Amino acid sequence: MVKRYFRCCLLVVLLVASLAGFSATGYAATSVTANFSVHNGTGYANNFGGAINQLDSPADVDTLRSIGINFARRDAYLVQIVPNTTVADYKNNVGNVADPSTWNWSAYDWVDTYHNKGIKTMLIMSYNIPWLSHSNTMHGVPKDWGVYQDIIKKIYTHFKDKVDYVEIWNEPDLNSFLDRTNSGYANNLTAYKDIYYYAANAIRSVDSSVPIGGPATASANATNWADSLLSDSRISNNINFLSYHYYRQNPDGEPQATAWRNVAAAHGKPDMPIFVTEWNYDASYTKIPMNNESVDAIPYLAQRLSDFINARVNGNGYFAFNKGTPGTDDFFSLYSDGSLTPKMTVYRLMSKQLGLGDGDFALKGLSWMNGSAAVLGGAAINSSGNPVAWIVNTSGNGDNTNVSFSGLIPGKQYRADLYEASRWQFASAVRESFIFTATSGSGSINFWLPYKCAVGIKLTPIN
Repeated sequence: MVKRYFRCCLLVVLLVASLAGFSATGYAATSVTANFSVHNGTGYANNFGGAINQLDSPADVDTLRSIGINFARRDAYLVQIVPNTTVADYKNNVGNVADPSTWNWSAYDWVDTYHNKGIKTMLIMSYNIPWLSHSNTMHGVPKDWGVYQDIIKKIYTHFKDKVDYVEIWNEPDLNSFLDRTNSGYANNLTAYKDIYYYAANAIRSVDSSVPIGGPATASANATNWADSLLSDSRISNNINFLSYHYYRQNPDGEPQATAWRNVAAAHGKPDMPIFVTEWNYDASYTKIPMNNESVDAIPYLAQRLSDFINARVNGNGYFAFNKGTPGTDDFFSLYSDGSLTPKMTVYRLMSKQLGLGDGDFALKGLSWMNGSAAVLGGAAINSSGNPVAWIVNTSGNGDNTNVSFSGLIPGKQYRADLYEASRWQFASAVRESFIFTATSGSGSINFWLPYKCAVGIKLTPIN
């Protein structure tokens, strides 16, 4: 009886072991192939940027620069700069109110800081002034175009040669940001086209080359705005880029970028730059952790950046690179002490360690077959000539991963440096290195891919 009992126990143990072994080997490891002979167009370094409400300290800007941030979008608020007066007094320069040397520039030292630190700046000509507005609000339509044009001209002149792009207004498709009260305009688009016309003319009167654009719509699907703007002969030649905003919880590959580009192509401008000047997980000010300090924002942010790059978006502004305190503030990327939130390791990984933020780069091919992980990513030759690849695992499972490379120099030996951005690794140093010879231009490496992470691989020839 005892022997029979132990035989049964032994059979159960062997059966469990057999089933466990089958489970472990029944699923193929995740496999990824980077093909550096494929040409997929240009990727843009301005994708490593953000929109900012408040971040003025040179030390904080240095922190952003240290992880490869090179682009920023920020407002120039007319209501902060221009004194309170009346249209009549402005026209008559009562008390030198029309003299920009008497205006309040104290909140704009950041423009010099960003410029001196090497950040490309997109300056938003934000809204209006109550005394110049049909609605008596800062978001109202200007009631005297001559005065509005003069103010825009003087504000831009003050910042000239320190900013790299100018965006006209912000989210004019929302009534909360473009108030047509008492203006006589039937819709926001018609009002915005006149705003754009006068603002662009003001800037062009003092600078013939700075890129000007918009419409910075809250809707990513507002391509009808792009079509209408480009159809307007008064302003079409002064539209140097198109912009929109896209808050989304489930990344979708950014098809809107292609839709906006197609509109420009239909107007004879197939190379029109497309900027997504605001994006994040959710647009609401409700202290959502995914907008702020959640470690789960790491794969989310990496996937969105990868999608922007592969969709050939010319630049983007993650909202926002502000400082904040969890549970108190919203849309922040630096803690109140100036340290970085976890999601910012993605910028260090892709922009700094892979060198994608050092200059525009050549997009290459990346394909994959999922095992236990669910991956996506991209490949490129960075501006220094290094083949690089990035892989984002969006699933809750880690996996053994094989990455194959093709299109390399035949017979050349390469070092593959692997970096990881995750809840455990901050892409601050090489996680591990591999040496291989590109026999017939190909090679491969194997490593463990953690769950909900991003990894980057940089190849360097060593002989």
